[in-house]
Amino acid sequence: MKILVKIRLTRVGTHKKPFFRIVVMDAKAKANGAYIENLGHYDPVLGKVVLKKEAILAQLQNGAQPSETVKNILSQEGIWKEFIALKDANKKRKAALAKAK
Repeated sequence: MKILVKIRLTRVGTHKKPFFRIVVMDAKAKANGAYIENLGHYDPVLGKVVLKKEAILAQLQNGAQPSETVKNILSQEGIWKEFIALKDANKKRKAALAKAK
């Protein structure tokens, strides 16, 4: 059975000082529950984003679904566009292999 995983934000900041981790977690887990992998963090006060690009691309290729907010962050950092390009390249490669057979 395949576990449905999501890439989403978990809040770890204090009162009036928001700070979020970008994590991979089971889709049915609590918002601040246990997570599978930490992929970076986001500080909305300073506008600072730190991401583990290779780990994010690997999780996306394995089928992890980002939340809308995380998808927006990935788009701003250019990672979402890179993922779509990789996805299209894999489709073209598979089509070429199927045609060759």
